[in-house]
Amino acid sequence: MNDNFTKINVDIQIGDTRSIHAFYKKIIHLRKEKPLIVHGEYEEVETNNDDLFAYSRRYKNEILLVVCNFSNETSDFMIPDSDDFKGIPEILITNYSRQKYFKDSYLLPYEGIGLLYTR
Repeated sequence: MNDNFTKINVDIQIGDTRSIHAFYKKIIHLRKEKPLIVHGEYEEVETNNDDLFAYSRRYKNEILLVVCNFSNETSDFMIPDSDDFKGIPEILITNYSRQKYFKDSYLLPYEGIGLLYTR
């Protein structure tokens, strides 16, 4: 058993709304709530940055853009110039406490974000 088991354990995670446990619960809930996540057509999105991975899913009138920063540094990311990604999206999920995400923005170290566009 790891020495830090008294500080990092399931009991503590369950009570913390910012924990990995809470994040995974939210992901599972979204998967059940949004057919887009299960049935949407997958397309990789070019990031021009080896530290970032991005993809979109399209289903009916919704487009989900997921961008993940796998670096310990902040990384710039510009949302693709496409009619699909016009306007300010709803932040469906993030592991930081962002309120808005703009076309020309950045991702914090190890940030992942799901942006929902509705047409």
